[in-house]
Amino acid sequence: MRRSLEGERTGLAERALVAILVLAIAAGIFLRFHGLADRSLGHPENNVPGLALPGWAIQPTPRHDVVSVLRAVVRDGHPPAWFVGMLAWNKAFGTGLATIRLPSAILGFLSLLLLHRIALRLVDRRTALIAVALLALAGHHVFWNQVARMYSAAAFLGLLSTWLLLRLVERPGTSRGWLYLLVTVLGLWTHHFIWPLVCAQGLWAAGRSGPHGEPSPVLRWQLRAVILGAPVIALAFYQHPATRWHESAAEYFDLGYAFFHKARFHGTAPEPLVPKLAVRVATLVLLALGCLAARRGGARGPAAGEDRRGPGTSLTWALGLVATGSIAAFALVVPPRGHAYHWSLLPFVAIPLALAAGARPLEGIATRAGGGLARILPGLHILLALLPFALVFAVSQARGILVARGTIVFLPYLLLAVAAGLGPLWRVGSAGPVALAALLAVQISSLRYHGAAEVSRWDHAGLAAAMAAEVRADDLVLVRNDWIYAPLWYHTTVEPERFRWREWSAAVAVEPTKRVWVVEYDDGSESPLARHVEGYRRVKTVEAHAARAHLFEPPPVTQ
Repeated sequence: MRRSLEGERTGLAERALVAILVLAIAAGIFLRFHGLADRSLGHPENNVPGLALPGWAIQPTPRHDVVSVLRAVVRDGHPPAWFVGMLAWNKAFGTGLATIRLPSAILGFLSLLLLHRIALRLVDRRTALIAVALLALAGHHVFWNQVARMYSAAAFLGLLSTWLLLRLVERPGTSRGWLYLLVTVLGLWTHHFIWPLVCAQGLWAAGRSGPHGEPSPVLRWQLRAVILGAPVIALAFYQHPATRWHESAAEYFDLGYAFFHKARFHGTAPEPLVPKLAVRVATLVLLALGCLAARRGGARGPAAGEDRRGPGTSLTWALGLVATGSIAAFALVVPPRGHAYHWSLLPFVAIPLALAAGARPLEGIATRAGGGLARILPGLHILLALLPFALVFAVSQARGILVARGTIVFLPYLLLAVAAGLGPLWRVGSAGPVALAALLAVQISSLRYHGAAEVSRWDHAGLAAAMAAEVRADDLVLVRNDWIYAPLWYHTTVEPERFRWREWSAAVAVEPTKRVWVVEYDDGSESPLARHVEGYRRVKTVEAHAARAHLFEPPPVTQ
């Protein structure tokens, strides 16, 4: 009787836990789609293809077809896949603020589903549900799921690549290999942070070599993905000069930048409910427990009779030739750029062919090392939570590529590893539920923190709205032509031809009877525009966060 009552209480508690977690996930899904148009367009979003910005703006350059998109992306700092995809989306659905951000929200929602599918293969059902709830309520993840940039797409493609990796290991086959190859290559051409993820996947695959010394079936597909992604390495070298700049690495262990100190706010940043140090310590402790609790592998072995070989080396060589030709063409046609000249890009031509030539030796090395790797490697989710981030941090010591927003590629695995660390606590009285409640409280606090953040440090929409109440159709507007001002074009009601972006004094002299607006942003430099309206009378100033516009009336005409 007592056992029956205890079992009934346990079942009731488990159902209550599932209900709470499902509600948390539902809330996270709602938040990703709610208020997509509430934030001002930020300057990183200027680069979305198809926006109706003035043709004379120096940044961004026009992006209205595939050729102009690719030409612009060469200097953008990111691979081109997301921009090409957004060009097609915007041509089909338009460039409204909610519309251009909707793909990020959709892919953020799909990332929750993929994390659940992955977690079911690596851990137990309760841990999988907890991990999804933590990601659903992660403020940093929700914020970037509402921004028209490539980070949400990269996180989704990273998760999809990992899920297909597990499927390929479970049941090797050519069709699954092609799927893994295509998704992984698309990820590599979407964001640079997919590279360390693929490296970690390869290390894990090497540790799963067969019991009789045969290579893991996924290794060759991974090598082919790297070969097809090799042109991105040359592109990244061209885009990024050497620099040691990078953002905080320690804050990654605050449950994935839960309270990132560089988040942009319009006004006073809300204080987190929990001190950062406590969050960081809890994250590290749960990561350690998750490492101890992780099962090796997490994916079933290949089915009996499955073909483990896949296409032969001829395909690998063909892909190597394609990648080599792409790099050579890029090196010869791209204009010189500071640190990057034609001759400095040509060595990258050798990478794809070297990988193709070394395919068999690399497989042999991985196979021989597989047994040792299997004994020392943690579970796949632990590996993907830590190793890719460590690689990005290491590279940033020479080329500063560590940006907090990019780490949402690794965040799902970090939260899965943290959720796995709750497992041992669940067997110690009420420690598990208490720890889970604390984690959910932190995530809810992070929602409040990032919910006040903006894509830009300047309130372009607020300034445009304040000007709209006062501006006349024939007013002149003096602005500087640089990247700070570009989002103003998106929000303003002023016709583009009424803006003056150079030779300001001459422009004012041509229309001496017109009122003049002088637009300024707090960017650390002194605005030179006010001197071009000397003799005019300032009659009004409208302001938004870190931005203002001064209205000047011309002096009275003397008879």
